[in-house]
Amino acid sequence: MARGPGLPAAGRGVAAHPHDVLLRRFRAEDRAGVDLLNWGLLGEPGEPFWLRHRGFVTRFIRPGGGLLRVAWGEAVVALEAGELAAPPVQRRVLRLAASVAAGVPVDLRDCFGPGDSGPASLLFAIREDLFEGDAP
Repeated sequence: MARGPGLPAAGRGVAAHPHDVLLRRFRAEDRAGVDLLNWGLLGEPGEPFWLRHRGFVTRFIRPGGGLLRVAWGEAVVALEAGELAAPPVQRRVLRLAASVAAGVPVDLRDCFGPGDSGPASLLFAIREDLFEGDAP
């Protein structure tokens, strides 16, 4: 079976999902945040804004011990200082991801408005990370 660039060979004829391959490149502590960066607030794969944002990737994703790590606190400080340009929804995604992955404080009132589907998506991302896809 053919495989895409950078993807490991698939077992039993089933290709590994690119999202899972991406997550395995990060430290376990960073995976919940990276998962949220990749899936966004809608709980659906979309444009992984931060994982393609040159300023974010080059400044805040670093090698360490054979895996990648994210400097979450530094990224949020840069975001708040206006050093990282991003649409409002992506600013919220980064703040939430930093909070989930590294405990960077976030005011949820600043991240979600009335009728926003974000809280449910955030809980979905946390549940997926806690149960590694085996949630009831």
